Amino acid sequence: LVAVAVTFTRNAYLAMLPDLVAQDELVDANALLAMTFNIALTAAPLVGGALVAASGAHVAFYLMAALRVAGILCMSRIAHRQNVHAESPLRAARPWWRDVSDGLQYARQHRLVRGLLLTAVGANLGGGGLMLLEVILVKQILNVGDTGYGLMLSLAGVGAIVGALLVKPFTARWPM
Repeated sequence: LVAVAVTFTRNAYLAMLPDLVAQDELVDANALLAMTFNIALTAAPLVGGALVAASGAHVAFYLMAALRVAGILCMSRIAHRQNVHAESPLRAARPWWRDVSDGLQYARQHRLVRGLLLTAVGANLGGGGLMLLEVILVKQILNVGDTGYGLMLSLAGVGAIVGALLVKPFTARWPM
C-alpha cells in the first residue's frame, strides 16, 4: 500500500511544479524539490527508527499514514493555474481522474511511455517488497535494531545528496 501511495503522491507533486512556479524559476524549483526530497530521505528513517524504538512500529505506521493523508489534502487545496501550451487538449480544468484516465490511455498507445510507466510501477512495487526483506535482514540477521535500520535507510539519502552534488562536476569533466 505504501508503494502505491508513493507512486501517486510523488508523481502528483512533480506534475504540480510547473503550475506553482514561473517558467524561469522551474529549474531552481525542481532542484530545490529534489534536494528537499533527498534531505527527507536522509532524516526520515533516523526519526522513524527512533520513533519505532521508543513507541513501537504501530505508532510509526499510523503517523506515516496520517502524514501521507495530510500531504494529499494539502496538495488538493493548492489552486493551480493552468500552465499548459495553447495547443494542449488539457487547457480546461477537469477532474483529476480524467487526467489519470487520459494518461493511462496515452501510455497504452505509446510504447516508450508505457515501458517507462511499467518500469516506474515495477520499481515502486519491487522497492516496497525489498523494504520488507530489509527489515528481516536488519532485525534477524544483522541484529542492529530499529535505530540501526533507520540509519541504514538514511545512508541511501546521504548517497542521493552526494550524487546530486557530484552530477555537475562529473558531467563537466566527462560530457555525455
